[in-house]
Amino acid sequence: RLSASADVQSRDVDLQKRLVAIEAKLRCYFVPPDGENIDEILPRYMRKLILQQPSEWWQRGSSDAALQFRFRTGVVYSQLIFLQRDPYGFHIEYHAPSQPVMWCKSGRQKSKSLERVTITMGGAPWDLPRNSFVSARIAANVTAAYITDETGNLPKVGNWEMQ
Repeated sequence: RLSASADVQSRDVDLQKRLVAIEAKLRCYFVPPDGENIDEILPRYMRKLILQQPSEWWQRGSSDAALQFRFRTGVVYSQLIFLQRDPYGFHIEYHAPSQPVMWCKSGRQKSKSLERVTITMGGAPWDLPRNSFVSARIAANVTAAYITDETGNLPKVGNWEMQ
């Protein structure tokens, strides 16, 4: 029993060291639609923005926003890009190097078989599946999980599908 306990303690120490290393290298930034970087975003602040800001706030500037985990050098490790459109809700995409783009969806059906929504962003039309939009509550939970995990990995909250 003593050696099993020592193994668990050793694994806990290794995990703590790994987390410290990750935190030292990655920082989470919020880039709102107007493009101004906000460093060290807190999950509760992000939740409040998503749940309380009106549609007009999300339509400012580029009309898309991002949560980015960046190395101290400024290089983006991963990001959640999201936009809000009434009456559909939030469209959220996860981007990371060497991984397919993933999006959070509201239903279990495959997106290719569903109604499409055309939105304009940056002057170009985007044709997106209707179920690639989620409620503000789901968007708040997904963004909070992404920030809280501190690794920049795909959030474990939400129903994700490869784009």
